[in-house]
Amino acid sequence: VNLRLEKGAKIVGVDEADGYPMRETRIEGETCLYYPALINADRCNGFTISGEGVIDGHGANTWEEFWTRLAEARKNGVDFRNKDLMRPRVLYVSRSKNVDVSGVTFKNSKFWTTHFYDCEDVTVHDCAILADVLEDSRGNKLKGPSTDAIDIDKCRRFTVRNVDISVND
Repeated sequence: VNLRLEKGAKIVGVDEADGYPMRETRIEGETCLYYPALINADRCNGFTISGEGVIDGHGANTWEEFWTRLAEARKNGVDFRNKDLMRPRVLYVSRSKNVDVSGVTFKNSKFWTTHFYDCEDVTVHDCAILADVLEDSRGNKLKGPSTDAIDIDKCRRFTVRNVDISVND
């Protein structure tokens, strides 16, 4: 499977939860029922994403909700973990071999930006992974919570080269 985004092309996530129908996936070290990513590849040997386009998770509304709920939990002395506000990643690749991600810009993920699980021979190169500082509904600066750039989970032979990373976590 090959996904090529030409210059000027953009894939944008949606705010509505029903845009990400629940399914069994791996998140934070366990397999459970959770939102899938915006782009998912499972058992896709030879999977590639390339080009000069943008894959935008459209995270601002979710970021605001996360920080609001975290502040409320802290105020009330309640634990609040990452998974307590379920939110999709931008890219999830699992059980795949010979994966190549290059050129594109991933930005503003609602949760982890890219997550690779149980993959072999993966190369992520010559791309950008960003979480912009945006404004919330009141005009305050808003940073993405847990917008990890590249989560490598039980993978073998994984190379990251020439990647511009600017995320909040």
